[in-house]
Amino acid sequence: MATRHHYHLDIDGHSVSLDLRTGYTWRTEDILLLVDGKELGYRHERHPATTVLEAELSGEPPTPISVRIDHPHHGGHRPHTPICTLLIEGRRLPMPESVPA
Repeated sequence: MATRHHYHLDIDGHSVSLDLRTGYTWRTEDILLLVDGKELGYRHERHPATTVLEAELSGEPPTPISVRIDHPHHGGHRPHTPICTLLIEGRRLPMPESVPA
């Protein structure tokens, strides 16, 4: 069965969201990164352990960010909730999972 996860964090006046859809097994997934409602990153992967997407927050100068998705040890066929972290200016900020709007 497919599983969807949505992560969101407001930072420095910007909205950063990540939508992750796992396929019928945890071995495939689609990841969509949105900053201020605009799609700035997309990835389709098979059997990921860790995925990092890069983007920028608008401003003068733009601020580079990375969003890291870690998959806990699968240890079998049962899926586990991915952990999402925003990396910005040397900080690691957990992105909480939320219900999509």
